[in-house]
Amino acid sequence: NTAITFEYETPSLDEFRGRDIIIATGAKPRRLRVPGIEKTVEACEYLSGRKVGDKVAIIGGGLTGCEIAYELALEGKHPVIVEMKDDLISQTGVCLANSSYLREYFELHKISVYLETKLKEVRDGEIICTRKDGSEVTVKTDDVIMSARYVNSHVVRKREMERILFTQQNEIYENSRALNELEVKTVLNENRLLHDTLELKRKEAMNIALSICEQKEYLETLKDIADRMPAARTEAERDALIAELQASIRQRLSFEQEIDSFYFYAQAEAAHKDFALRLAERFPDLTEQEKRLVTLLRLGFSSKYISSLMNVSPKSVEIGRYRLRRKLKLAKGDNLVNFLKSI
Repeated sequence: NTAITFEYETPSLDEFRGRDIIIATGAKPRRLRVPGIEKTVEACEYLSGRKVGDKVAIIGGGLTGCEIAYELALEGKHPVIVEMKDDLISQTGVCLANSSYLREYFELHKISVYLETKLKEVRDGEIICTRKDGSEVTVKTDDVIMSARYVNSHVVRKREMERILFTQQNEIYENSRALNELEVKTVLNENRLLHDTLELKRKEAMNIALSICEQKEYLETLKDIADRMPAARTEAERDALIAELQASIRQRLSFEQEIDSFYFYAQAEAAHKDFALRLAERFPDLTEQEKRLVTLLRLGFSSKYISSLMNVSPKSVEIGRYRLRRKLKLAKGDNLVNFLKSI
């Protein structure tokens, strides 16, 4: 008689010293990673009473697979064996008489056997296999029984834990890499912003220096005209000097307005560089004058102030707004300024 003890866990194998030990901790069927594997039937399912059709492909020509094929043949069905090795029942420890009988039976009853052949895909009504030479063979089937050996449950659990650990480590790596990329982008953006700020300050300093030089030269010109006035002998000479002085002042005012406008646009474009890029991308046909008008409108300036900055009449500004609306393809009720702010 054999004693069976349930729910018992031994703390040590010493109590079994001197005895033969058989480890039977369970196993799980090996699952091939091929398309359509979910359409197959496990060998244990078939042996437990699962019904199958007339044409049955058995994947795996070990002892279990061959015995299933033998049983199906006895039932009058048409089994087909697919084995990746060069012989059936190639594992050691199998009774020679049993394995030899099965081989002879398959040969005698012309059971189809594909050696050195691997399963590639399971489809409805057929399987696709690959031979050793790389050629493919299609086998028509009603059902597919998987008997591609079993794996120790402990090994399965270990592999599953390794897979989970690998997945977790990969997620940590990907998150760390994404974080590093974000940090690098942030640093690059900060450096770019700092560079733009320094460039703007450099231009401001240069403009101030140039302005000082120009102001000095202009004042020297006025001084020269003023110094010549006392020496004027006639009324005509004095009128000519006054006219020269007035012309110089008018020219200076016009030049100052142009310089101020240019400096203002340079600052506005630097402060709204992203907007300028988006505007150029969406509306590449805008002229430089229209781009300046867009900048001033987006900043909320009135037509009167815009006319002063652009050195044109208010009427010209209104005409420019009308042409701009047409280029931007705005409807009659659309607000131009709101549209520009939304870009």
